[in-house]
Amino acid sequence: MESPLLPKYLLVVILFSHCSTTIAQYEQERDTLYALKHTFNDPFLNDNWNGLHCYKNTSFWYGIQCINGRITSILLENRGLSGNPSAVSLLVLSELVTLSFKNNLVYGNIMDFCYNHKLKDIDLSENMLEGPIPPCSINLELLRSLQLQQNHLSGMIPEFNQAGLTVFNVSYNNISGPIPGTTTLRSFTADSYANNGPNMCDPLCHFSEINTPAPIESKKESIAIVFLVLDIIGLVTVILLLILYCKRSSKFKNLIKRRHFEETRDGDGMKLVFLADDGGFELNELMGAGAEGLGKGVCGDSYKATLNDGVAVVVKQLRGLKPLMSKEEFMKMVRMIADQKHPNLLPLMAYWCSKDVKLLVYRYAKNGNLFNRLHGDQIINYVFFTFSIDRDKLIFNP
Repeated sequence: MESPLLPKYLLVVILFSHCSTTIAQYEQERDTLYALKHTFNDPFLNDNWNGLHCYKNTSFWYGIQCINGRITSILLENRGLSGNPSAVSLLVLSELVTLSFKNNLVYGNIMDFCYNHKLKDIDLSENMLEGPIPPCSINLELLRSLQLQQNHLSGMIPEFNQAGLTVFNVSYNNISGPIPGTTTLRSFTADSYANNGPNMCDPLCHFSEINTPAPIESKKESIAIVFLVLDIIGLVTVILLLILYCKRSSKFKNLIKRRHFEETRDGDGMKLVFLADDGGFELNELMGAGAEGLGKGVCGDSYKATLNDGVAVVVKQLRGLKPLMSKEEFMKMVRMIADQKHPNLLPLMAYWCSKDVKLLVYRYAKNGNLFNRLHGDQIINYVFFTFSIDRDKLIFNP
């Protein structure tokens, strides 16, 4: 008669065996990561890769992903890692799906993937790996991405023909020999095989005829194009500024040379009228002087004109006067301006009057704003008054 305890014993044995296997796998995978940590000897990994590496679907280690306590992904990209992992360093990672050491300083032969049957994505690009591509890689039936570009690999390309392999790149290596004629490998463009050994060729030799520039050279060309565009923009900007400056400088000349100057000539109409003994130049000389705009005011625009003898004057074109102001009215207004005497006012030097244009001429004062006229180059500590009108009324009208 069968003992009723036998099934229970069998269940206990099975559970114990399963737990023992799980613990053994956990420890083996942990030891694999410790071996990688020792190989790279990176300060960051030395500090981070400690303690429990996998717990159910969570990993506490940088770059490691786990499912059900098993390592499924190792992503150590752009870390500057340097080392030579052993060929069997990934042997026990049977659940590994993704592996990436992209853009590091890993050297030596490529790791053996013969026992990593669940691998789908491998990226070992931009390192210093050498030797052949492992032949057993063609047995990775789930493989969908293999990127080995920019290394020092040699030998021939294995006959990859996985239906799911959609990303493949072995460019910028030392691979030689013909490209296998499998359906999968022939589906990739020449960029996937560019810049390899001189004898690398598929059965039709159409890949060897394409010379793809190196990524660094392409980057340099892009930078050169950007600087060229910036230079052109800068040159156009300078030209536009020069044109605007020339137009502004010649505005006064064009103004006083307009046709109505000739049409309104009457008596002394073409002569400047000086109010003191400041004469010595005629209107024609003023018209031919180099001019630049100084600014716009309520009563008109002002220009600085430099005469042949180096004397600088300011010419103000009046505007906003009443439409039918006669010459007599204008002269009366000029006399009123000339009669204003004050140390802080520049005296009127001369004027010119026609039917449509009326000009006032002053001597040019360097740094001729009110503050400089009052204080010169002295540094004055002054305070701006901010009292309002109502506050003034309170102070002066108690």
